[in-house]
Amino acid sequence: MKLLVEEENLGQDEQSAHLMKQMLFEAQMGNGGKVLEYIPKIAKLVQDKPDYQRILQYNIAAAMWSL
Repeated sequence: MKLLVEEENLGQDEQSAHLMKQMLFEAQMGNGGKVLEYIPKIAKLVQDKPDYQRILQYNIAAAMWSL
């Protein structure tokens, strides 16, 4: 998916979806440091989208729960 996002110049919605999925994966793998790296990157992409901010908050909570 990362390759698709990069090569096809997909929009911010697709980029944020990919990063959220990656963040959740890293949480399941126990990589708390990586999870913390993804949060500001995603937050920057969704700063003007209240619906996506809510989804990000849910995904952060899910990631923290997985750790």
